[in-house]
Amino acid sequence: MSKDNIIKLIQPGNVADQLTEVLRNGARALLAQAVEAEVEDFLGKHADLKTTDRHQCAIRCKPATDSDAIRPPIPTEVGHPFRSKPAPC
Repeated sequence: MSKDNIIKLIQPGNVADQLTEVLRNGARALLAQAVEAEVEDFLGKHADLKTTDRHQCAIRCKPATDSDAIRPPIPTEVGHPFRSKPAPC
């Protein structure tokens, strides 16, 4: 007979009951709403910041898609606007 007190724990991703899935989906939705509210608040507070060219400093970028992942990287020496120095605000 063993005298150890080791207990096998269930890994978080291995629970497959319906209640757990409902709770996880609800938590994901709440987290997404909270992040969206934070982004909207941040963009609202910084809407008046402009670059020297009168463009907005704080903008919402489009979400990445699967096609973005297969594009080859643009060399930085070409001067790609998103890989060069940030615009002065």
